[in-house]
Amino acid sequence: MISWGNPMPILRICLLLSLCLSFTLLVGAQPLVAPLADSSAFQGNLFKLLQDNPLPYDRDIANLPIARVDGSTATLVQVRSKFSGTYTAGQDEMLYIIAGRGVMMVGGQTKPIQPGDLIVIQSGQSYTIENRSAETLVALAVVSQGGP
Repeated sequence: MISWGNPMPILRICLLLSLCLSFTLLVGAQPLVAPLADSSAFQGNLFKLLQDNPLPYDRDIANLPIARVDGSTATLVQVRSKFSGTYTAGQDEMLYIIAGRGVMMVGGQTKPIQPGDLIVIQSGQSYTIENRSAETLVALAVVSQGGP
């Protein structure tokens, strides 16, 4: 896990997702999704969403919003080359790398990223993701209201 800053309350959700996706990648199978009691809470299979919404050939970046709950949002981000983001005060972000390899710059640090990495970005920090692989870099971005 790559971490810049302190974890947020939604860290547990991303860690659980990380374990599920890592297991899926290890066994080489499509993820199994158990039906939920409340079907309105089911947002779909992330791999299926990516398959149905590929990054268009004429774009370098695509964002696919997948959920919004109490001030938090989850978005699938697809990056062909480079992406820079800045968030205003009061929003923290976590990125879970699903596919692709590259580097990430946050707070003066540059680190390699690959599938399975979790990056925590505190409120107000800017960052850059640079894809350095032939495949599209895909991340699950979870943004929440941060700070005290």
